[in-house]
Amino acid sequence: MAAADRARTGDSDRRGVGPANGGADPVSLLEVEGVTVTFGGHVALEEVSLGIDAGMVTGLIGPNGAGKTTLVNAITGMVAARAGTVRLAGADISGLTTHQRARAGLGRT
Repeated sequence: MAAADRARTGDSDRRGVGPANGGADPVSLLEVEGVTVTFGGHVALEEVSLGIDAGMVTGLIGPNGAGKTTLVNAITGMVAARAGTVRLAGADISGLTTHQRARAGLGRT
């Protein structure tokens, strides 16, 4: 399956060896599942899901207005998600405040 198709379907290519865990399958460091964010009546994100594996470099691309910053804001707690779950190293951090997420190891620049 091509990388673009994996991105659209949420499938990951796990053929590679993850350097962070001694050659085992990559460990999902950050998991986002079904995140929805609304501003008033406008749906900015609808059921967004993704996984970022430990030891991997990941990019988030899209046109202006696609919701990239809103997704990062929802992951870091800067905006409240109406629905969905954010997990860091397997722990549900969805209900944590921004500073609690930072203490748990989640940062942004």
